Amino acid sequence: MMSGKAVAITHAALAVLFCFMAAVGSICDLDVSRALYSPDDIPFRILTILGQYVIFAAFVFFDGALARQAAVCDTISKGKKRALCIFCGYMSVSTSVIGMAAVLHYECVGAWLPELNLSFPAALICGMLFMFPLFFAGYAVGRKEYDKTLVKRLINLLIFIVAVTLLIAAVKYVLARPRFRATLLGYEEVAFTQWYSPVWNSAELMEKYGLDRNSFMSFPSGHAIMNIVSIFIFPALSLVFPKLEGMEKLLFAAGIIYGLLVMLSRIVLGAHYLSDVSIGALLGVIFSFIYYQTDNRLLKGKTK
Repeated sequence: MMSGKAVAITHAALAVLFCFMAAVGSICDLDVSRALYSPDDIPFRILTILGQYVIFAAFVFFDGALARQAAVCDTISKGKKRALCIFCGYMSVSTSVIGMAAVLHYECVGAWLPELNLSFPAALICGMLFMFPLFFAGYAVGRKEYDKTLVKRLINLLIFIVAVTLLIAAVKYVLARPRFRATLLGYEEVAFTQWYSPVWNSAELMEKYGLDRNSFMSFPSGHAIMNIVSIFIFPALSLVFPKLEGMEKLLFAAGIIYGLLVMLSRIVLGAHYLSDVSIGALLGVIFSFIYYQTDNRLLKGKTK
C-alpha cells in the first residue's frame, strides 16, 4: 500500500497536469483534434476497446474474489454463503452484459462489426464468453483464508467502480457538446463548441439531421474517467495476488501510462477533444484520491 504522503503528492501532481491540459485544450482544442484525427487507426481503436473493457472486467474479477471470501467465511451459515455467492454471480453476469454492450458499441468493436452494435444477444453471448469467466478466475485465485478487512476493502473497491460508471452516466447529459467527428459531417448547426458552452437544442439537431445522442456526448470523456482510475484499480490487484504486494507504486505508474494512452486514443479517433479527456481525467483523479483515503482508513482500522 502506498503511503498517504505519496498518494497525496502524486494525485496533486496529476491534478495540476490535467488542469494545465484542460487550459491548453480550451485554447487549442480544435487545432489538436485536426492534427491528430485518424479514425481508421487500428492500434488506437484497440486501445479505446480496452478502455471500455478493463473497468467492467475489473469489477467482475474482484467480485469473484469477494465471492471466494464469502465461501471461506466460517462465521455464517452455508445458506448465507450460497446466497452471497449467487448475488456476487448475478452482479458479475449483469456487469458482463452491460460491459460487453459498451465494448460492442460502434465506437469500439462495432466499428468493424456494425451488426453487433446494440444487439442484446451479442452482448449476452460475448459477455458470457469474454468477461464473465473472470468471475471464476477471481474466485479461483482469491485468498483462501477469510480476512474481514480484505472483504471491506474489496467492497470499497467495487463501490467506487460502480460510482465511477454512474458519474459518467450523470454528467454526460449536462453539456451536450458535439464530438469532433460529428462536426465533420457538414451540418452547419453541428459545429465546434467550447466545453463550457451547452448546446441547448441538441435534441432538435438530432431529429433534424438523424444523429444519435452519442454524437452530442463529447464532454467529459467517459473513457478518461474510467481509465485514469486504473491508478487505483491496477494496484488493487495486490489484494488478490500476494506476490504483488510492495509493487503498488509500479502498478500505479502503469495505471497512469495506460490511462494516458486511452485518453490519446479518444482524441485520435475524433471522439473527444483535449479538454474533454483532461477534465474527465481530473474527475477520475478526484475519485481515485477519495478511494485511497477510504482504503487507508480501512487499513488503519485493521492495525488498531
